[in-house]
This record gives sequence, C-alpha cells and structure tokens, in this order.
Amino acid sequence: MTSTEIKNIIDTELSQYQYEKPKVCENLGTPWSESKTALYISKLKAALNEPYLQKMLFAETYEHTISEVDEFAEYWVIAKDSDYFQWYDPSINEYG
Repeated sequence: MTSTEIKNIIDTELSQYQYEKPKVCENLGTPWSESKTALYISKLKAALNEPYLQKMLFAETYEHTISEVDEFAEYWVIAKDSDYFQWYDPSINEYG
C-alpha cells in the first residue's frame, strides 16, 4: 500500500465514525463515554500526519522481553505529536 492509500482509509474512517456505546460484556473495563471518545478523536485529528512506514520492535509481552531474538514489524505511523503516537496495520485493520 502507499501513503496516499493509507491516508484515504484513515480519512474515510474518521468521516464515517459514529459513537456506539459498547454492549455489556463486549469489553474489559469501563467503556469510554461519548464525550471522552470525542475528545480522543479531536486529539487524533490534530495529530494526523502524512502516513509513513516505521519498523517497530515487538515488546508488548513478557515473552517478547525475554526472547533472545528481537521481533520486528512495519506499521504505518498515522498520527504523532509531542505526547501522542498512533499506528495502523492495514493487513489486519488494527490501530495501536
């Protein structure tokens, strides 16, 4: 995929987004309120950048941290500012 294709995916998702309160037992913890979600979306939109690929080290689990071989993956960085970073993996349609 190209940076332009990634940008189009993100722009489409943001323009079509509508808050839906999660059903009971669909998630762990307390779901975000509509107002908290709106604040997050505003922060995301303000931090959007031209998407670029970034090689990232897997270090999310205990197994990753004790592994003798580092594992890497490439993700698209879609938003970044001084205290915020958002990536997108189009192969599984996942954000992080």
